[in-house]
Amino acid sequence: VNEARLMNDLNHPFIPKMDIGHIYKRNSKIVLYSKLAIGTLEDVIKGKIAASEEEKRTLILQILSAVAYFNSKGIVHQDLKPINILIYRAK
Repeated sequence: VNEARLMNDLNHPFIPKMDIGHIYKRNSKIVLYSKLAIGTLEDVIKGKIAASEEEKRTLILQILSAVAYFNSKGIVHQDLKPINILIYRAK
């Protein structure tokens, strides 16, 4: 929950705001989800979310931009992995 609050205080176009009200326990871990996310980077890698090569390149640049922003604020994400990167798609 503290992580979600921290993310909500940040202002970057590729760092989503989290809906802290949607919390449930899964395997004794608290999991936060955004209602607007269509999946995770892991879903893109496994082909569950279709993405063109151009979309994948754009996605990598967006991820790098967000990580650089975190670093500029002195924040280190200690669990950065594909399943923890939410994917959004404009309507």
